[in-house]
Amino acid sequence: MQNIYNNYIELFNSKTTNKEKSEHLNKMEKYILSSSFDKMIDSPLLNPIKSSLKQSFKEIKSSHNSGEVKYSNYRAKKLISLCISCHSQLPAREFKPLNRKRLGKLADITDQYNMALLYRDYNLANSILEKRIFEKKDNKKLAYKVELDINEVLDNYLTHLKDRKGLEKFLKKMNIEFKKNKELQSYIFDFEVALKKWDKEKIDDSSEKNLKKLITKYLVPIEDDLKSIYFVEADNRVTTSIIKGMLSEYLLLYPDKEFTAQALYWRALLEKQHDNLDFYSLADLYNTECVLSYSKSPFAKKCYENLEKSIRDGFTGSSGTHIPDEVKSSLKDLKRHLN
Repeated sequence: MQNIYNNYIELFNSKTTNKEKSEHLNKMEKYILSSSFDKMIDSPLLNPIKSSLKQSFKEIKSSHNSGEVKYSNYRAKKLISLCISCHSQLPAREFKPLNRKRLGKLADITDQYNMALLYRDYNLANSILEKRIFEKKDNKKLAYKVELDINEVLDNYLTHLKDRKGLEKFLKKMNIEFKKNKELQSYIFDFEVALKKWDKEKIDDSSEKNLKKLITKYLVPIEDDLKSIYFVEADNRVTTSIIKGMLSEYLLLYPDKEFTAQALYWRALLEKQHDNLDFYSLADLYNTECVLSYSKSPFAKKCYENLEKSIRDGFTGSSGTHIPDEVKSSLKDLKRHLN
């Protein structure tokens, strides 16, 4: 994993020549596609990621060889974020952190955080974010970025670690640190209140029966909002973080069940709510997997509709909607699976 990340960083080193960049791309491809993730890649959660990785390398190398440096760099960043996203789907309870003796010293704190996610060391990731939060705490102009970091810590605790007590301890600590900032204190307090409603729910039980109950109770009432709004409210952030982790666990441990299509549908919707602009969006991949593998399920049609909307929104700007012909063609091919 360190080899993958080292080669990625060298791609954006100003002293790296184009020839050296080609070598780093080849090494990245070698290390990524020969990694041991093949053992679990056939699960409904990770299978679409494997296909996207292979396609990404083809496009990156082609654009790099054609001299399209900016585009190849953009795709390389998207690709490494796909690796991070893939690793960060794995709950800590079932998939322990990788050995990080070779973590190395990365100067940039964002690189440190991303590396911790690659190693699935969510406790380390949280400690890095905590450090970044403290660096910003006296700058009120950065309050929004502090909120984003707090959101990330919350996701790590609830989605991956399933450690509510750890999160509660962190929030109390933040409350003390920001005692002079009433706005951030209020933001933290809302999370503390939102957590209390989960006291009586079985969030450690990712069985189909329990998930159906929680989805009906918490997600169905906000389904339309999930399709169109990025939630910043504490209540919804806590809800989506908890159920997102439970769905990931279900898809990894109980693949090829009738409920899987529904699980992919909701997992994709929740992914949209937790998109980070630096990360590869997995929602479209999950919607595609739902259509291809579970076309007879009523949720396959819903997944297709969400995918179509996502693509349309992605190609809509001030001059209107301009979807490339290749993308339109791939959508038509996908829609045929529903007939």
